[in-house]
Amino acid sequence: MYHKGVNRELIIQTAVELAEKNGLNSFSMHQLAAELGIRTASLYKHVSGLDEVITELGRYALKLQRDEELKAIEGLHGDEAVFAFTSAYRRFAQMHPELYRTILSMQHMSNDALEKETVVLADTVMYVLKDYDLDEIELMHWQRILRSIMHGFITHEEAGYFIHFAADKEDTYSLAIQCFLDGLKGRKRENATVNG
Repeated sequence: MYHKGVNRELIIQTAVELAEKNGLNSFSMHQLAAELGIRTASLYKHVSGLDEVITELGRYALKLQRDEELKAIEGLHGDEAVFAFTSAYRRFAQMHPELYRTILSMQHMSNDALEKETVVLADTVMYVLKDYDLDEIELMHWQRILRSIMHGFITHEEAGYFIHFAADKEDTYSLAIQCFLDGLKGRKRENATVNG
């Protein structure tokens, strides 16, 4: 419990910790104030309200995810970058499940500031796909496909659906990403043959 030195930065950091611990659905200003050891009214000296706290929490989550992804793919290209990125994406979801859910729910929040922030969700995916010579529409399709594969796997894994068979989950995830890459390259070869 904190009593002295409460500031905006501490409030946001405590909000992150609470969200990771209890989930965003149960998050409240009252809960945040109690964790800080202050009255709820005292929070409003530093933040305008719950919307601002949630906005900052979302920004924190997005930045953390993006930083981890960029660190993982630094200096890498092509398939190597895709595998490093998809591993970092899944690792973030495993290590920070509530922040991952927060990021995915941002598009549905009635918050203009957060809606603008969600644009970065696809940035890193599109960056790792730049080596595959995709036009703008193809890039949109393939980044959606890759994000769907990653999220689908993460969702099933979290729900406990991958524990009943001897096949290693890591191998399955790698195979899923390899299938994506094979499909992408096969499609590119197909298009080159048709257009050539």
